Amino acid sequence: MGRPTATTVMSYDLLDADDPLEYLLEIAGESALSWVPALGAYLVTGHENVLAALRNSGLRAANATQGFERLTAAEQEALRPLRMSIDMWMGHTTPEGHHRFQQLLKRYFTPATVNGLRPRVRQLAGELLDRV
Repeated sequence: MGRPTATTVMSYDLLDADDPLEYLLEIAGESALSWVPALGAYLVTGHENVLAALRNSGLRAANATQGFERLTAAEQEALRPLRMSIDMWMGHTTPEGHHRFQQLLKRYFTPATVNGLRPRVRQLAGELLDRV
């Protein structure tokens, strides 16, 4: 069977993955748009697909913590640091919080600022690669 068409939505259970990164790579190779029942959300894969979704004004920011209450108490505890980080910084808990966070970041991540960071990022990346 070939790669599913753009209208095919596959369903995957990310919570059953032994190696989540490997599983996400497998999903990306099979489907550009996937349903993740455990989170009650869609997963978009592929750089161009993600860019298209981000540019689509008809889509809204999802509540990144919406699936946590469906997890067992042990799973919720294991993911508590992630939940706290999302609640504090990511601004995805409400549309208003997401908008506030987005506006805050826009001030600091202008093209000029990012270009100014380029030399230092390259230097740090080189140093880290040299260690490897």
